[in-house]
Amino acid sequence: MKLNPIAYAIIAAGLVGPTFAAYSGHSVAHKTSCGMTSGMSHVESIIAGNSYNSGVDSSVCWQDRVRFSGTLEAAYRNVKEGATTSKAFELNQAILGVDAKLNSAWSAKATFREGFAQAPVDYSDFSTNADLSSGWSVAEAFVAYSDSSRSPLFMKAGKGFVPFGHYSNPFEFSPTIVQAFSQLNEDYLQVGVASSAGWNASVAGWTSAVATNNPWRYSANLGFDHSVSGLGMHLNASYISSIDEVFANSSIFMTTAAPTDVRDSAWQASVSTDIKGFDVAAGYFHVNRTNSQSAWALHAGYAMENAGYSHKIGADYERVNTEFSSDIKGRWSADYTVGLAKNVDASLKYTKFSRRAAAFDAPRLWTVTLTGKF
Repeated sequence: MKLNPIAYAIIAAGLVGPTFAAYSGHSVAHKTSCGMTSGMSHVESIIAGNSYNSGVDSSVCWQDRVRFSGTLEAAYRNVKEGATTSKAFELNQAILGVDAKLNSAWSAKATFREGFAQAPVDYSDFSTNADLSSGWSVAEAFVAYSDSSRSPLFMKAGKGFVPFGHYSNPFEFSPTIVQAFSQLNEDYLQVGVASSAGWNASVAGWTSAVATNNPWRYSANLGFDHSVSGLGMHLNASYISSIDEVFANSSIFMTTAAPTDVRDSAWQASVSTDIKGFDVAAGYFHVNRTNSQSAWALHAGYAMENAGYSHKIGADYERVNTEFSSDIKGRWSADYTVGLAKNVDASLKYTKFSRRAAAFDAPRLWTVTLTGKF
């Protein structure tokens, strides 16, 4: 597969640059944060929401207060469904992010991406949506306001992933069921409050691209995040006025809902905690319709440093009711990630669905992924 110049630049900056810096005979002074604070504060992480985050504090600066970051992800996948097996090794995606601090209260972000379809991957045919799209697209472009020293109020306007549910990677190749039926990229306006004590609340509004009558849609979010003595507690609940557009953008084949102008609302709630490298979470997703659709999810993970490398393991388990799918009963996955270098990760993930009948036909997916970041 041919890569265009931007993808080559991401490879060079993300993979070659850190290695050269680590093993060269002399060090070169870099602006470690481009005149911006390294990492994100509690309030900044709330405002970021489901936005793309490279996971590193990039030192690639265009100018003061303007920072670049990026990701290049290549993967081998093996999909088996019944007697059919498909295999492939290819570039999943290339991402370029730009963050700017306009002044003490205003910031801006843009994310450019080339990769598999932005809608969650189609579990019934991975080869359909895994190939690179024809060109680069703008996944996010928004401005945000926050001045926590004066007020807990914040505002965000532009294109991005709406604040319904919570997920750490909007470009996950094999997302959970709950993420797949939460994720929506739209032009929206969000207004909320984020307290330094951990509480946050917001509402967001946009117009639906699939509506045939009233196009207005909104979501509401309420959360609490607090850490003390190494123990973190996180609560989140969110509501969306209509799930139709999310269903229209989701290509997971198990849904029984028609992805048209059906004004069914949905809500979800989750709770999680983390202590000394361990994290556990539980969540529930519900669509309010005549035959209500619901799914519940469990997660467990552990992260540690050993022999100079970072290691993370995780497992997810989900079940759905018969109204959600008359065929698919649930999904589970297990994954392991090791940090090969400062900005280079390798991961192994196994995903399997369970069916109410003919379980031998349930799709199974193995992925081995190499990710470079800067």
